[in-house]
Amino acid sequence: NGCPKASNVSLYACSKSKTCSPIDCQSDEFDCDVNNCWNDNYCPFDEEYGGGGSMQGYATQDILTLGPYKPARVSFGLIMSAHGAFEDTGVDGCWGFAYDQLSSWGSGPIVDTIINENQLYDAFGLCLNQDKPTLEIGTAYSTNSQFQWTTIT
Repeated sequence: NGCPKASNVSLYACSKSKTCSPIDCQSDEFDCDVNNCWNDNYCPFDEEYGGGGSMQGYATQDILTLGPYKPARVSFGLIMSAHGAFEDTGVDGCWGFAYDQLSSWGSGPIVDTIINENQLYDAFGLCLNQDKPTLEIGTAYSTNSQFQWTTIT
C-alpha cells in the first residue's frame, strides 16, 4: 500500500530552493529528448518500470546535503505525472538507483555523486524495514565485521 506519509515532511519544491536549476533541454551534459522538451525548455524524462508503472516530468539539479557528507550538486527528476503502479500508493517521492544507461535522460544515481564528491569507498547498502530503515554509503563491507554475507544460488 505504499509508504505512510509523515505529517512533518514537506515535499521538495524547486521554486523554494535558491540553488535549484532545471536542466535545459539543449544540455550537452545529459541525453535530453529535444523533440519533447518540458515547457519548451526543460530536459524531459519518461521512465517505465517492469511492474507496469511509469512517471514523467523534467530533470533538475540542486545541492543535496545528506548526513555527514559534504553537500553535492545532484541531478534528479521532478515527477509531474505518474501511472500504473505509482498511482494512489501514498508515496510522495521516488529516488532512483539506476545507472545512466537505464535513465531516459542519461543521469546516474545520486549515490554515485555523493560517493565521488566525498571520495568514499564505492559501495552502498540499503535496508528497508519498518523498525530502522538504513542507507549506508561508502562503507567498506568486506572489512566491516557487522555485515554477514550469504551466497545466493
